[in-house]
Amino acid sequence: MPTPRSYLTPTSAEERAQRRAEFGQTIRTHRRRAGLTQEQVALAAGLDRPFLVQVEGGKRSMLVERLPDLAQALGVTVADLFPGRPLGECSTC
Repeated sequence: MPTPRSYLTPTSAEERAQRRAEFGQTIRTHRRRAGLTQEQVALAAGLDRPFLVQVEGGKRSMLVERLPDLAQALGVTVADLFPGRPLGECSTC
């Protein structure tokens, strides 16, 4: 179960927001590199497009169980979805 926001310090809340934003940017970068639309990725991953838009925008996070579906839709590995991994080193490219 997610931690209620009332239990987060302002610093930890900001860190979480930053991680969501970085994750979303990584997803967007992979999607654009693959030449795919949000609709195409959402359909291939079994997600709703509005949800994917929110993930890419750093507004929502994803369940761990859905990461393999998203990675497969983008043609990358789950590890490739995480910020900090050099984007030029796609393990499936």
